[in-house]
Amino acid sequence: MAQVELATPADGTTSKSERIKAIQEQTWIDYEAGETILSRLQWMFEHPLTFRPPCALIVGESNSGKTRLAREFQRCHRPPESEADETEETYPVVFVETPPGPYVPDFYGGLLRAVNAAFQPTWSRQRKETQILDLFPRVGVRMIIVDEIHNILPGSRDQRTIFLNSLKFLTNSLRIPIVAIGTKSAVTAFQTDQQFGNRFEPLQVPNWEPNQDYARFIFRYVRAAGFEMEKAFTAKRVTDDIHAKTKGLTGETVKLLRGAMYASARMGVEKLHPSILEGLNFVSVRQRRKKASSQAEML
Repeated sequence: MAQVELATPADGTTSKSERIKAIQEQTWIDYEAGETILSRLQWMFEHPLTFRPPCALIVGESNSGKTRLAREFQRCHRPPESEADETEETYPVVFVETPPGPYVPDFYGGLLRAVNAAFQPTWSRQRKETQILDLFPRVGVRMIIVDEIHNILPGSRDQRTIFLNSLKFLTNSLRIPIVAIGTKSAVTAFQTDQQFGNRFEPLQVPNWEPNQDYARFIFRYVRAAGFEMEKAFTAKRVTDDIHAKTKGLTGETVKLLRGAMYASARMGVEKLHPSILEGLNFVSVRQRRKKASSQAEML
């Protein structure tokens, strides 16, 4: 678990600004489901180059922690700082977001930007593709992660097929794994073709259950930000309340805890108390979805 080091004044207390800065830090807390997926990605990363490399589709609800998992994996594979003076940078894990539609030229442009490649956005799809095939092996790319893959769904079936074929072409040509990330709706697009369904193994990011594992995650996250919890905050009813508000989604849980810690820091309180949750202007996942559904019915 990553631990944030807090600067302390001479009197041993932590300044308000330092405490707020610690809350804002992107702290990774390992948990069983996340470590299982990271281990699978590591196996894929270490897989020998082959003409049919293993690929995966990380699936989960919005704000379930999918992207955070992928970013943590990318962070763990950054080259050591001692290699920073090399004439050409290396990018073992390339992370790119799917454009707002199944547009292959835009996708290729995103890949080139991810490795700081010199190119013109007006280049043809073929020229960008050639640049990727030539450059990626030279800069040490061993895995490509494609986030928000469900962005291709609004396109036509033919457009989606062309986009997915470009993924298959890249993984076969570069002989490296591609990991796509998306919501459950993305699974449908991959399963329309048996080849995609077979090549991209689904890896589910589950929601938390309101149990001891969830309570432990909450405790470790709060401690990593330099906060303590009043005994009342560790009660099961508080864990259940947090779970009800966040639907057990990792991203929502983190957002709620950050809000609670930020409010406490602003008041100069160093321990979380259940009362702080009651004063937060936090709209639960259930409430947001109910509101969105009502608005959709009015259209």
